[in-house]
Amino acid sequence: MSTISESIPTPDQTQGGDVQAGVFDPNDPEGPPPERRVFLAVTIFVVYFAVVLILGKYAPGTVGTIARGMLRESISAQTAAVAIAIIGLNIHFGYTGLLNMGQAGFMMLGAYGFSISIWHGLPMVVGIVMGLLAAFVFALILGVPTLKLRGDYLAIVTISAAEILRYIGRLARLEDFTGAAQGIPGSQYREPFVGLSFFGNGTFDLGGWLPTL
Repeated sequence: MSTISESIPTPDQTQGGDVQAGVFDPNDPEGPPPERRVFLAVTIFVVYFAVVLILGKYAPGTVGTIARGMLRESISAQTAAVAIAIIGLNIHFGYTGLLNMGQAGFMMLGAYGFSISIWHGLPMVVGIVMGLLAAFVFALILGVPTLKLRGDYLAIVTISAAEILRYIGRLARLEDFTGAAQGIPGSQYREPFVGLSFFGNGTFDLGGWLPTL
């Protein structure tokens, strides 16, 4: 009489090809191959976007309003900024295992470096360089003393650095540069982006399918 343990393939059987190719092996600690994970993620995104797009176009009342709001946020500048932050966290924490909680501080320096430059009349290219330099210099200042820190200790240092930057940016004495607690209005630095748009005034509704930002 066969037992349950006899029906489970051993590592030797797996290496010998007894397990069907392409079938997920629960004993594999790495899980599905990266290609399958990417395909699954893209499929879920496409299905989600298509469903919300149809609901936003045809659904009446509250459902349609919520769907249009979801679409608006999906293609907004804030969502793009968060996506960039997530990519940075994935590189830092996902590939190196270092728990960096100061990602917001680096994003803030890059955003301030760019927006302050545009606000004071500098070209867009100079603004991008200033944003990169501001984040780079802060990375050196914070990174060199913390090279040997790991785990909770690195998290405490980085989140403290991000909070220090946040409080400095909110200082009333820096209102002419950072906008203090109110920040810098988007109208002060969005013109270069609008000028790069292929759609005239910077809006695009995909023939009425997408909500105008």
